[in-house]
Amino acid sequence: MLPDPNNTADHSPSVPVRVARFLPALLVFAGAVVLTDPLVLIILLIGAALMMTAVCSGIGFAMDGRFARSIARRGLACLLALTLFTVFIATLLAVP
Repeated sequence: MLPDPNNTADHSPSVPVRVARFLPALLVFAGAVVLTDPLVLIILLIGAALMMTAVCSGIGFAMDGRFARSIARRGLACLLALTLFTVFIATLLAVP
């Protein structure tokens, strides 16, 4: 079946829209650069989750209607996976 040219769901977003989806992650990373708090790791994990959501959206995995919903679905899953990985690595480093 051929895609319907009148259906806006079949059209991918423009390049500026795709690039704009990276801005939240870049702003979080920029904020983490100026902080010296030991809890900056949490901010970096959130930034990585936002970046993964933007990458998924940019390569066409944006199945949700809005970017905020994609953050809630994909970003939360990525944040959970990165957090578990961080805890695992910290445990390996802490146990002699």
